[in-house]
Amino acid sequence: MKKQFKILSVVALGLSLSIHGQEQSKDSVSALNEVVLYGLKVPQKEALIGKNITLLNEKDIQAYQGYSLAQLINTVSGISVQGAQLPMGNTQSIYARGGRSKQVLILIDGIRVADPYSASLSYDLRLLNLSNIKQIEVLKGASSAVYGSSASTVVIAITTKENQKNGLTLTSGIGSNQIAEDQNMQFNYNKVGVDYTGSISELRYRLSYAHLYEGGVSALENTQEEDPFKRSHYSIEIQNSAQNRWNWKLKSSRTSMSADYDDSYTGTDRDFQFLTQKTSIGFQSNYRLSKGNLFLGVNHDQFDSEAISDYGGLFKSNSSNFDLYYKSNTNHKIQSLFGIQSAIDASSSINESSVVTFDPYVSVFYRSTNGLNISSAARLNHHSTYGNHFVGHLNPSLSFGSADQYVLYSSVATAFISPSLFQLYGDWGANENLIPETNTTVEFGIRSTQGFTNWNLLVFKRNENNAVFWNSESFQYGNSDGTTKAEGLEFDLTSQFTKDFQFKFNYTYIWRDQELMIRIPKHKFNLNSTYRFGKHQFLLETQFVGKRYDTDFTTYTNVELNPYTLINLNWNHQISDRIQIQCGVHNMFNKSFIEQIGFNSLGRNYRLNFNYTLF
Repeated sequence: MKKQFKILSVVALGLSLSIHGQEQSKDSVSALNEVVLYGLKVPQKEALIGKNITLLNEKDIQAYQGYSLAQLINTVSGISVQGAQLPMGNTQSIYARGGRSKQVLILIDGIRVADPYSASLSYDLRLLNLSNIKQIEVLKGASSAVYGSSASTVVIAITTKENQKNGLTLTSGIGSNQIAEDQNMQFNYNKVGVDYTGSISELRYRLSYAHLYEGGVSALENTQEEDPFKRSHYSIEIQNSAQNRWNWKLKSSRTSMSADYDDSYTGTDRDFQFLTQKTSIGFQSNYRLSKGNLFLGVNHDQFDSEAISDYGGLFKSNSSNFDLYYKSNTNHKIQSLFGIQSAIDASSSINESSVVTFDPYVSVFYRSTNGLNISSAARLNHHSTYGNHFVGHLNPSLSFGSADQYVLYSSVATAFISPSLFQLYGDWGANENLIPETNTTVEFGIRSTQGFTNWNLLVFKRNENNAVFWNSESFQYGNSDGTTKAEGLEFDLTSQFTKDFQFKFNYTYIWRDQELMIRIPKHKFNLNSTYRFGKHQFLLETQFVGKRYDTDFTTYTNVELNPYTLINLNWNHQISDRIQIQCGVHNMFNKSFIEQIGFNSLGRNYRLNFNYTLF
């Protein structure tokens, strides 16, 4: 396997160098520094932002249409998604910069989403339909001052597709779903989708339906009965014309998910099942004023879940989120943001408990004529249980060189993370005496954009105080003593050698003290090359995951897991303006590896997807 990896890596680098040596025309190279990021409240050119931000655009998402959102996010530097290489029936957790899911904030169209009943107050990535996503912006570093609690290590801002033009689009996909030891080539994966967009006068509407099925694999190793995963999604959106001064969108959706699983405590094949139905309604408004914009976002999510097992139960929870802010363009040098954000997280399955947050915040961005940029923000977290906490960040950066080719930047930021409802009042191991976690992150970086090449190098140090953890001895949640430190390095490189060939590479190094990095690799890198030939596009991707630790619950000991390398190949073909086909081979060389002790990891799998626009 190592030999195969080395050969493919040398081929990819050789192609890069050979194309690099060719004469470049101005039209053939993308202006990488002209990318504008919209999902992160204040639209800015990437070259002016003193942060490490990864943008996954429509081309990146299209290449992963046969796979999961977790597998796509898992390619981003600084992030490891536990469960990305397991069947979708298994839970998925986002580990960023040595932290846990509770330190990650997910936004959908600018609004916070979270499941109040989950132990980490996180959001289940399996609920999201990748085909409905336009782009993903990943902002790394503590950003709690602008985005609120949980934005301690990373903010993942997901933008859904908009109603561009009238039409009816059908999507379908089939494929295998198998482990390395059982390559039976049965079609155990299928999906269908319907998307209709229309208009009435100045109103546009969109109706969507999507269904996904994945089976063929048992959740646990050494068990035979398959544990299928199913998801159905319905949504309706209504919005007014984009030409108006006041733009708004009303959206409602319902997602049903069922995941079969086995008894991981005893390691036996059982007919356990987890059922979830999420109902959501949201409203967004953007009003353009003479010297700024007024944004309002309101969203309500209702979760109705049931665990059918020896340890099961019924769980009902809901989350209401409100964000109102005014973005002022005082002049071409100063942009300011004034906002109020509030959230109500409640559960009727755990003693009718609820928590309320009400946070005023302010952010100022200053750009001088000599290349100095300063971003600063402050927020007052008011929590109904824990009272007031101040958080903030200061993020200076310096642009220099021709056309701001280089950017030196640094930041210091604090974050506040409250325990979840489950940890405070849940049915298992709850502890009402928990105190909030606080985080402080310091980072330094340099970014360069020269013609067709864009690279970013960053080092960070993060301190966690009062981290909430599961105490297996007392069988209860508790706060850790002292300070836990995490340090790391992130390197990203993108080269758009020609308009048809792009090369991407990223590397992550993570270190923590006081405890083993359970399921977090110390070293990880991703490499991919994209080549477009006419209406064909090819993506060759390599992912290396280094040594890490996992807990063997049969012995309650931590075990070091071996590193592994996965190589994936995707092909997209635009048959006509209306028909597109996508084919992918994941884990090409059928690498057998352990992502999580006791669970089956996916081997070589094939996916074939069609998109057909009727009109």
